[in-house]
Amino acid sequence: FPGLCPTDQLVSPEPDIYIIERNKEDDEFLVLACDGIYDVLENEELCRLVRSRLTVTEDLKRASNQVLDVCLSKGSRDNMTMIMVVFDAAPKVNEEALIESKHDGADDADSITLILKQEGFDDNSPSTCDIHLARSLIDRILEEKNKIEESQQRQQSPQLQEANNLSNNLVENTDDTIKTATEVEAGEEIDYEKKKL
Repeated sequence: FPGLCPTDQLVSPEPDIYIIERNKEDDEFLVLACDGIYDVLENEELCRLVRSRLTVTEDLKRASNQVLDVCLSKGSRDNMTMIMVVFDAAPKVNEEALIESKHDGADDADSITLILKQEGFDDNSPSTCDIHLARSLIDRILEEKNKIEESQQRQQSPQLQEANNLSNNLVENTDDTIKTATEVEAGEEIDYEKKKL
């Protein structure tokens, strides 16, 4: 650390060890995380975030990755390691948060708002992490939407190509007509039989 003498910068390899008896009815999960996580999240904030992720997914890897995404979004510059152990009292997936609905005809903002609500985001949420968690989700939604649009464009390509060909032929014929009219104005005699060839 800049400005500290070497003896003040020492790191002790001896951990502080505490034994805490587990309460099976109340203990939901255990998170082991390094300072890359705790530099940007307080204990309570991390617990609210993990709890919110467990209500929308049973995939612990996905939930952990979402926590890491929040930390990155909040500006963590340190390495990040997190292990999540889930106990029986942990929140279960909330089916209402997972309801899939079609958003045909909805604009991007409405689609994203709908998906955020399905993923467990709430305007009245006590978690200050929601906006940071939403960032990676919004990126993923927009990426998927772009892939779908590109796929649809490729499927429509033969029809679009035919329309483009017709348009190009029309432009070429118009150009020939304009050229012919220009030649007539210049007083040139035109052999229309040769012109058609």
